[in-house]
Amino acid sequence: MSEELRLVPRPVQVTAPTLRDLLAVVFRQKRLLGISFAMVFLATLAYGIFFPSYQSEMKVMIRRGRVDPMLTPTPTPPPQFARNEVSEEELNSEAELLRDQDILRTVAQQANLLSKPDSLLARLTGRTPEIKMENTVRRLARNLEIEPAKKATMIVVRYRSSSPEQSRRVLGALSEAYLKRHQ
Repeated sequence: MSEELRLVPRPVQVTAPTLRDLLAVVFRQKRLLGISFAMVFLATLAYGIFFPSYQSEMKVMIRRGRVDPMLTPTPTPPPQFARNEVSEEELNSEAELLRDQDILRTVAQQANLLSKPDSLLARLTGRTPEIKMENTVRRLARNLEIEPAKKATMIVVRYRSSSPEQSRRVLGALSEAYLKRHQ
């Protein structure tokens, strides 16, 4: 007679790990945790030291243009102006004008933002100059912060860059392009 060996499965109770179980893993790997923290801290510190960010700021004062009275042979009384202050809608319109794609294209060309050499990926994919221009304008718009000042008739424009010279060039080109648009 052969005896048959029979295995009967037993139900195993699975419990969720407790906080103590999780902390035990962390305390067993103290050195790895310390090294990881130090590496992340040093990488962040090195980035802050070697890649500083510069921010330039420009303020644009918005006011109504002067109104020249019409010259007629007969004397006319001086015109009565309804209001001289700039409305919030006009202020927002001027801020949107600073964000205009045509103005940003002009700024990208004048500030020499297109002179950056192509990356290997860009050369392999065969990016056209039009695509390069669009990407440059998109990056310029992302780094440009334009907002109306609170309770004032001014627009504050800020530009962030890793180069102080580039920040100055961009805001100078933006002010020129904006004034040309108004002439």
